[in-house]
Amino acid sequence: MKRISRKSVYAPYYSRIQGLLFDGMSKADVWRYMTKYFDLDYTYQAFRVYTKKSGLDWFIPVKY
Repeated sequence: MKRISRKSVYAPYYSRIQGLLFDGMSKADVWRYMTKYFDLDYTYQAFRVYTKKSGLDWFIPVKY
């Protein structure tokens, strides 16, 4: 069975998400920003999966 893949709804906003994460915003804050200003009504879990699969986790600072 062939797996059908499609682009995420967050894909067009990749560079904006990257910039916000690089500026130090948390994943949850970026997700709230995206839902408020870009009217994307998707779950936080879907956003977390997108950031992981697209490699945006690299921009998230690690707290020690």
